[in-house]
Amino acid sequence: MAHTRSGTLKANLSGGTSYESFVPAPLPPNPPIKFDEELSMALVKASGQLSIMNSFTQQESVKMFIPMLARREALASCEMEGFQATIEDILDPYWDYKYNNGSVCSVVELFVETMEFTCGKLSRHPISNDLLKNAHALLTGGTRGQNPGVFRMSQNWIGDPGCGLENARYIPPNPEDMQTAIKELETYINEPDSATMHPLIKAALVHYQFEAIQPFLEENDRIGRLLIIWLLILKSRLPSAPALGMSCYFKKHQEEYYERLEDVRKRGAFEEWAKFFLKAVVKSSQDSCIRLLKLSLLHTKNYALLNKMPNPAAAKIVFSYIEKHPIAEAQMVAEDLRKDERSVLPILHGFLDNGILGFKGDFNDIRFIYNAFLDILREEP
Repeated sequence: MAHTRSGTLKANLSGGTSYESFVPAPLPPNPPIKFDEELSMALVKASGQLSIMNSFTQQESVKMFIPMLARREALASCEMEGFQATIEDILDPYWDYKYNNGSVCSVVELFVETMEFTCGKLSRHPISNDLLKNAHALLTGGTRGQNPGVFRMSQNWIGDPGCGLENARYIPPNPEDMQTAIKELETYINEPDSATMHPLIKAALVHYQFEAIQPFLEENDRIGRLLIIWLLILKSRLPSAPALGMSCYFKKHQEEYYERLEDVRKRGAFEEWAKFFLKAVVKSSQDSCIRLLKLSLLHTKNYALLNKMPNPAAAKIVFSYIEKHPIAEAQMVAEDLRKDERSVLPILHGFLDNGILGFKGDFNDIRFIYNAFLDILREEP
């Protein structure tokens, strides 16, 4: 059942093949979002917290760690779709070598590459259906994607594995209605900012609407969460949005996340969804700032130790590399830095002696691991 504030159900086909699809109402909601005290306070808190994060992430001491938190966001978004991996897996440069090219790490890396590429385009291009298609093509190309970068031309549905239309939990708009809805959403996204519609509320509405439309045959949910990042960069002027970690919060509260989205469709509960979304913004921002601060303090502590090493200048070059590749082996470090392995290995052993790095493996296959760094990334939000 659908609520007329969020959309209507439409009959398709006839006889034994008949089914009803959802047709989302255009944004903004009608009647408009009602700002009670709880929602108003949630918006004030979320806006203030994002301002703090925006200011904090401009500092050079934390800016260099934003890409690492973006990887954590990518992993969480993929885990919500059933992929199983850990932060160690996706940072281990030899993980794919041990398994296969379609592994979870490849999927996460595709998400990271898609995030970086599309976010880079936002300085010159608006959020558009072309950008959505480009993102989908990048995200699905070479893995399990169907029709990468193409809006669907057939009906899709959501339900248990192997279910059909007759027992689907949700049937998005049919292809014709989908085309109309996604064009309306593109128009809404690019409307001039309004004093009556805060960018964070708009981001919440757009994410819901995209999830309701499901314009691709698959991989809609990860694109929908990527859309949040784009909106925060453009509308909230938050260049560090990839490090915000909204997917980490959604994953931790996954059942409520899907319930809130479903309640909008079934009951028109836009306000309750907005409150949940704003709480996610606050908690995610706080969590990201704490992790970035811890990483910065760890950097300062260990960087000071490098001055006591035989060749501080060379040690600092290798340490900078390790902060970007916290699981590494000597040959890889030497090749990437274009140095002789015989000059790199003593530095890495110096890091071991100073307690900066740990290791695993045997004499012929030693992996140097920045455990304290990984501990910060793997902490539960």
